[in-house]
Amino acid sequence: MSKKKEAGETHYIIYGSDASLCMYERSIETLLASDKSDFDVVSCSPNTPITSLLDDFVTFERYLFIDAKSFKRLHENLRKKLHKIVAPDNGKPR
Repeated sequence: MSKKKEAGETHYIIYGSDASLCMYERSIETLLASDKSDFDVVSCSPNTPITSLLDDFVTFERYLFIDAKSFKRLHENLRKKLHKIVAPDNGKPR
């Protein structure tokens, strides 16, 4: 999807390492199946301008606009991956 979006609607963004975004561009399934967790997804509404969010993304290599369904799938996938890192032994944090 392009980086240009209309104001006044909710937008969804994936940002992170170039490797993760390249996987996403090949196929969302590739990224979902990988062990990559060096990406994040955010939604922004008219009350939270994209430009204010993008200012915080300086440490990340790049970003892409995504659709709502992809946002939900990636958010859930990332949550599960991070849970395995934070609580690998049945909910007991390291």
